[in-house]
Amino acid sequence: MNNRGIIKNFFAQKRNRAIVIVVAACLLALIAGVIMDVMLHANGSMGDGEFRHRMLFILNSLGAMCLVFGAELIFRVRFPLFLEVAATLFAFAATGLATVYGFYDLIYEWDSVLHTASGTLFAIAGLSVASLIFRDKLEGAQKTVAFVLFALVFSLAVGYFWELFEYALDSILPNSDLQPYDTSLLKDPDGNFVTTVIDGKVYYYTDSMRGSGLLDTMRDMIVHLIGSLAVLIPAFIVFLKKPKSTEAFAVTVYPWWNKLGKETTE
Repeated sequence: MNNRGIIKNFFAQKRNRAIVIVVAACLLALIAGVIMDVMLHANGSMGDGEFRHRMLFILNSLGAMCLVFGAELIFRVRFPLFLEVAATLFAFAATGLATVYGFYDLIYEWDSVLHTASGTLFAIAGLSVASLIFRDKLEGAQKTVAFVLFALVFSLAVGYFWELFEYALDSILPNSDLQPYDTSLLKDPDGNFVTTVIDGKVYYYTDSMRGSGLLDTMRDMIVHLIGSLAVLIPAFIVFLKKPKSTEAFAVTVYPWWNKLGKETTE
């Protein structure tokens, strides 16, 4: 069957009502964000640069929300409901809420919230990948341990590579500050910054010898771990009691283009 037929049958597949509601709610929230930003720009409360930035992130948010469904179409698989919902909500929170609604300014720890949520998302993704790897392998407690350990390593690996990505951008791009440094400088009793001069250069003292950049990175990795464990510890307990519950995270692999499950060519 040609690509048009494949896409048609993909959208003809029935979806769980929960993911339909989640996607619809996120889309309505993005539309409301567009209206809000247009009004703020029209009355002069928002500059042209900020307005263009937010409109760009409207498109980024839509693209991010479509990634999981695009992957399903390309690889002709169906991800579990947990993964579809988690990925959609995370994409909306990381782009729509963070930038379109300005949550980075409204909530001081919003970055930590996102890193915690990323741990949850990729722990779920890890369980789904484990369902493919261990589909017909191991049984009982061994399968449960393999599932959870693989998901934990998978999630932590994603968090590790994301920190490498942030470091690389800060090293390459002059205005990038994903891992900011020296955000807390020491002051003397008169309110002046504590400094020293070496070879004509002024150096400022901070309240941490490790520097705020390292603290930022380690905080991100710690909350990512917490988000992962928040999913995997309960999952481990449930899997031990009900081994078949691992099927809730299974990825379904089948041809979208034929209802009978047999590939056809045209």
